[in-house]
Amino acid sequence: MNDDLNNIKNLFNLLANHHSLKEIVEEGSRILGNPLMLMDATMNLLAVCSDENIEDEIWNDFLAGNSRSKEYSDEKEVIHSMQQVMFGNEPILTQYQAHQMRRIVSKVACDGKTLGYIVCLEHKKKFSENIFDLTKLVCDAFAVELQRSANRPIIEEDYKKVLRQILTDKKIYSHKFLSTLFDYEKGSFFMVSVPCNMTSESKLLYLQQHFEKLSPHSFAVDLRNEIAVLINTSTNKLDFLIRRYASILEIHNYKAGFSSAFSNIREIYDYYQQAKRAVSVGHFVDHRTIFYYPDIMVDDMLNTLAEYSDLKQYCSSALSLLQQYDKKYGTEYLKTIHTFLLCCGNITNMSKEMYTHRNTIVHRLKKIEEICDIDLNDHETRLKLALSIKIDRLLSRKEK
Repeated sequence: MNDDLNNIKNLFNLLANHHSLKEIVEEGSRILGNPLMLMDATMNLLAVCSDENIEDEIWNDFLAGNSRSKEYSDEKEVIHSMQQVMFGNEPILTQYQAHQMRRIVSKVACDGKTLGYIVCLEHKKKFSENIFDLTKLVCDAFAVELQRSANRPIIEEDYKKVLRQILTDKKIYSHKFLSTLFDYEKGSFFMVSVPCNMTSESKLLYLQQHFEKLSPHSFAVDLRNEIAVLINTSTNKLDFLIRRYASILEIHNYKAGFSSAFSNIREIYDYYQQAKRAVSVGHFVDHRTIFYYPDIMVDDMLNTLAEYSDLKQYCSSALSLLQQYDKKYGTEYLKTIHTFLLCCGNITNMSKEMYTHRNTIVHRLKKIEEICDIDLNDHETRLKLALSIKIDRLLSRKEK
């Protein structure tokens, strides 16, 4: 009895102090003694307790957001149990044939309105005799919080709080964040990562506010010496926006990574990681201020491959031949071949880029073909040379 009273006290303390759904789920998991997840009324994951890896197909599919996109060997049982919960008022105990672990499934409701569902997996220890009473207690706590969230006006700080949670824990989702964010300007989403090591709080706040002013539909948050920005804009405005970001970052000597465009807000964590890789890999590539992930995607692939293999073995022999020739005779054949690839073989554009007569360039290209015994009109040859140059530049920067 004393334990139950303490559980009630702890739950209501969390509610009274406006703690996050994540913290309330953690407390609910402690009370039930097992892993717990909370979903909204449409079966989208809101929060899940921090726990070790769980070998349960249905549980992991909910974590991955695939709860309604695949069939199970015991699909009929799964559907039947969910129907029981949806149309009933009591928690139910289930154990599907293909899944050994039992689970408690219960509806979170208030005044007859379904607000969400919880699932508790019998993973750490056996369910207690009073598991149904404890489950109802936990559901009542979630009902208070979900009802309060539904009734309270959503303010900008709500979005930022949820954004921080999502970017620091891939398992967290928020129904109010996911549903209301799409009310803004139609367009794509982009994530931006701006490393700001050893930066004062006042400067971090200044930069956040400035970034939000650059795009009217954006949220900027600080994450341990880094500013992360979620932007909702059309792709045709991206180049202009990147230039505006660059002008600010250059003043303060910062760099930033922009993710690819995405439309599914549930993928925000993955694209945030993409933006982080863009800036972390980008500084090995060149000295730009802004690194747009599609521009350095191949470099990211090579950087990942470098962790498992020696990239030099993938370089074309033509690269080393040109390096040796340039060093011996003072020529610029490596620069010529790089410009050739950047200009997609267009001699006129090469001439303008290198401030060199086109006849001279044609002569150099023929000489390169002779030295390396290659055909520059061959697509595979161009691809190998382009990858080789990228590998060489990546490794050279890393050595420095």
